[in-house]
Amino acid sequence: TSDTINVNYRPNLSVSLGADINLCDNATKDFDITTGFATQYEWISATGSTLANTATYTVSSPGGIFVGKVSS
Repeated sequence: TSDTINVNYRPNLSVSLGADINLCDNATKDFDITTGFATQYEWISATGSTLANTATYTVSSPGGIFVGKVSS
């Protein structure tokens, strides 16, 4: 008898948003966490609220912490 095992390997996802920034009033900053192996994206606020389910997100208000989550 014999068995077959299929193994699919995906490398770890790596995303860098760069250094912290300060925004002036009425300024915006675009972020892009697109990566070749990701199938899901989520931007999360400091309070845990989902802000967007896209690879890109534009911050348009000062203050706050935003997390970009990438899944495959």
